[in-house]
Amino acid sequence: MRKALSFIFVIFLLSVVSAYPEIIITQQPEELYNLDDVVSVPLKIVSSESASGFLSMSLICNGKVTEIYKEYVLLSMGEEKQVVPKIPLTENFIGRTKGKCVIKAVFGDEYVLSNEFKISNLIKITPQQLKKTEILPGESITIEGEAKKENGNPANGFIELEIMPEDLSDKITITDTVSEGYFWVNYTFPEDAKAGNYLIKLYIYEKSSDGKVSNTGTENLNIKIMQVPTNLEIILDNSEVNPGESIKVKAILHDQTGEKIDATAFITVKDSENRIVYQTETATGEFIEYTVPEKELPAEWSIFAISEKLSAESSFKIKPLEKIKVEIANNTIILTNTGNVPYTKPVTVKINSSFLEINTSLEVGETKRYLLTAPDGNYHVEVIVPSDKNGTENWEEIVSGSVMLTGDAIGVKEASAALKIVRYPLAWIFVLAILGFIAYTLFKKGYKRSFFGSLRVRKPFLRRKNSASEQLGEVRKNQLIHIPLTRASSEKTSQNETSKPSLLNVMNRAELSLSIKGDRQNATIVCLKIKNFDDVASGKGNTAETLRKIASLSDDPKLSVYENNDNIFFMFIPSRTKTFHNEKSALELSQKIKKVIDNDNKLFKQKIDYGISIHCGDLIVQEDPHSKILRFMGLGNLMVFAKKIASLSNGEILISDKIKDKTISYVKAEKVSDEGIYKIIEIKQKEDYSKFISEFLHRMESNK
Repeated sequence: MRKALSFIFVIFLLSVVSAYPEIIITQQPEELYNLDDVVSVPLKIVSSESASGFLSMSLICNGKVTEIYKEYVLLSMGEEKQVVPKIPLTENFIGRTKGKCVIKAVFGDEYVLSNEFKISNLIKITPQQLKKTEILPGESITIEGEAKKENGNPANGFIELEIMPEDLSDKITITDTVSEGYFWVNYTFPEDAKAGNYLIKLYIYEKSSDGKVSNTGTENLNIKIMQVPTNLEIILDNSEVNPGESIKVKAILHDQTGEKIDATAFITVKDSENRIVYQTETATGEFIEYTVPEKELPAEWSIFAISEKLSAESSFKIKPLEKIKVEIANNTIILTNTGNVPYTKPVTVKINSSFLEINTSLEVGETKRYLLTAPDGNYHVEVIVPSDKNGTENWEEIVSGSVMLTGDAIGVKEASAALKIVRYPLAWIFVLAILGFIAYTLFKKGYKRSFFGSLRVRKPFLRRKNSASEQLGEVRKNQLIHIPLTRASSEKTSQNETSKPSLLNVMNRAELSLSIKGDRQNATIVCLKIKNFDDVASGKGNTAETLRKIASLSDDPKLSVYENNDNIFFMFIPSRTKTFHNEKSALELSQKIKKVIDNDNKLFKQKIDYGISIHCGDLIVQEDPHSKILRFMGLGNLMVFAKKIASLSNGEILISDKIKDKTISYVKAEKVSDEGIYKIIEIKQKEDYSKFISEFLHRMESNK
């Protein structure tokens, strides 16, 4: 009986359970959705009995529940209900819900949960690599790339580009569109764009149908706007300066916005004759100090600055300075004009309580003496000089002293030459005696005339001719004529013999002769080739200044200079250098020439394109004892090969194999040609043991 009742109860329970409907999700949602997507979750409701009620669906994200679907469902016994709700993930429908979510479906007392999925509003931005991250003002920048939503679908919306400097002082905003996940924005920076690091912020967003922002994404890029030198300014601490005083100068380099740029500047001071009196290299923004020489005449001087291929010019004036130096020596007042203009101001002399006035008239550098007289005794003397040293005309300088004076009355007068002789008769008699002795000796022994005097030539007798023109040429037999032979005429003759234009103004010239008799000597030659000869010879830019410096380096009587169009030869000839080892001197000269040209090429716009070679070989040399010009003839291919080496040089010093062999102990060279041409890599300084040897010998002597 008990078993029968238990069986009936189980059957009842099964019938009750099966009477409730069943909710089945026939298709689970995707794992990831972005806002504005549509989620479709198909359901099937199965019931073995009749059932009715509301089917509701809710979106549950991070504990927040949002009802998204509701429908009244009526089921007959054994009927199935298919429901396919579509859920738009818009703000109007689900609010700002996002994150990990599930969908819960409820019918009556039954419910079911979907698989977990994610709702995202993220757009991933992948910009292409920028071609340049350092931008010049006025240049353009292009930013392009891809924009995809997190679900992998391309974004379609808008891009906002914000470009802002580090200090966020100014912000540039550019708006464009994003189509099928691709964006492209081009922007040109203004010419006066501020230099510095910039942040480029990319902001991409989509809008839903209701006009509200849905999916968004950001990405940052970094660029740098470079400083571009646009202006060079010269600052002087004073526009006028007295001789002997200093003037401070600095060069300031400005960029496109007027900001200072740290760089190097070359500053040159030129006098009123456009001659360089001072030149230095300094950092921009730093003062350099130049002292104007004393007694420099009033004039306007120029200051030039060069930095980063920009130049500037300014000027200052050397003021007229009326200044004298006063000395009291015994009974004499000595006045010397130490200013830079004639001094004409009156000078007051006070002898005890008496005042006297000297009307001065002193040229620049001139000295005059004034004698003081007074009845015999010791007097206090003051010399009062008007001065505007502190800017007030009434200011005075006073020089005083105690002086022993003699005479009839108090007075002051300029000392004359005759008075000086009277006051010092013994000294003048001694001087005159010496001069008389010298004159007598010269008259007695005679002296040799200088070569540069006159040449007495006895002209032969010319027979009288009948024609008038022939009569003009007649002179008497044995008549003497005088032909002046001066240094100027001798040099002029040499100049006439050299008709080619010259780049270097030097006295120690050499001339090439194709047929001469002389001594055979082994010479060392430095060849400087001017590759842009026409530009340099025309005097463009400041090339004349560079050539003047080179001429000063080579204007040495031991050196001979020969010019052949674009080639300048500096010849070290043993008969003039008094040594057979001239390689080191040639190396030093070539290094100095290279340094001069390289420095000026940095300073000036007009460059000198050059090459330098060093070679050695035999010359036939003819010395003229009456002229500074040396005549020579090269043997073999000496001159030609020196030219060839120089033509291969591009601003470096190339040497022949002969020079390399002679300097191998202190010159490191690298071969550049199979013809025996080498490039100098390093010149080692030979150690000087002379001091050590001298001290060693001294110690040896002391120990004896």
